[in-house]
Amino acid sequence: MKQLDLRVNGITCSGCACDIETVLKNADGISRAEASYADGTVHIEYHPEEIEEKRVLAMIKKLGLTVS
Repeated sequence: MKQLDLRVNGITCSGCACDIETVLKNADGISRAEASYADGTVHIEYHPEEIEEKRVLAMIKKLGLTVS
């Protein structure tokens, strides 16, 4: 199990945070995803043998957000 703590630009409301969590939690290999509108962060726990980090980042970018 690996963890990613990301600063994400473009989380403009709690609904955006909820959307991020939903998309990530539905992906194979991701066991936990928590997005914070207040902090602009996303915490992810994933299994690297099932999903690569670059795929996780691509999923966030596909939502129109940028990772810094």
